[in-house]
Amino acid sequence: MLDVRSDIYSLGATLYHVLSGKHSAEDAREVEPLGADVCSPAVSAILQKAMAPDPEMRYQSAKEIRTAFLQLLQKDVRVLRRRKRKVAATAGFAGNPEKDRPFQCACPVSNTKGVDGRFGSL
Repeated sequence: MLDVRSDIYSLGATLYHVLSGKHSAEDAREVEPLGADVCSPAVSAILQKAMAPDPEMRYQSAKEIRTAFLQLLQKDVRVLRRRKRKVAATAGFAGNPEKDRPFQCACPVSNTKGVDGRFGSL
């Protein structure tokens, strides 16, 4: 019987193909989970559930699968790691007025005045 769960399967198969570059097996029982080299285990689990052979085991609505993807933003290890790196990278740009100093290059030539009175000239 075709219903929304067939569409959920099709969405899972499409995402499987987009992420892996391979078509999933024609028989849902033979679909191999995507490995960590392709996507996070959490994304792989979502696709596995979307493509479950038994329609009763799939997401029952588009809202359910959407919620699963949105929860990745809060729970997925890769997303959290990327968010931490982004915060760390931008922390230096926030500035602290008490400690801020003009930018100084590690190159000794650029931080010294040359004979013409300009920085970075010899």
